[in-house]
Amino acid sequence: MKPERLEQIDRIFQSALDLAPERRSAFLDAEGSGDAELRAEVESLLVAHQDAGDFIEDSASDVAASLLDKNPQLPKQVGQYKIEKLLGAGGMGEVYPAEPEWDSIERCDG
Repeated sequence: MKPERLEQIDRIFQSALDLAPERRSAFLDAEGSGDAELRAEVESLLVAHQDAGDFIEDSASDVAASLLDKNPQLPKQVGQYKIEKLLGAGGMGEVYPAEPEWDSIERCDG
């Protein structure tokens, strides 16, 4: 596909993202000028964008913090790590020292 075509698809896709979903079909009708291939490309990008929207909704640290908030008693377990105490909190999150729970780790000798 030529770079000009990719730029056209991207421009229309980005513009369509700014619209409410119910307005996108009319927008694509107007922008596509009857170009079925162009419309199909943009629609496939819109569907992929919608499907990927919550792919990484929360970071691992947010998930761990929410798990810790549910039960305020320490020590706690997150995965194979035993959480001992809160070290500090700031604008980017909370910091906890953690030790691996050796009983839950499989050893590979050799």
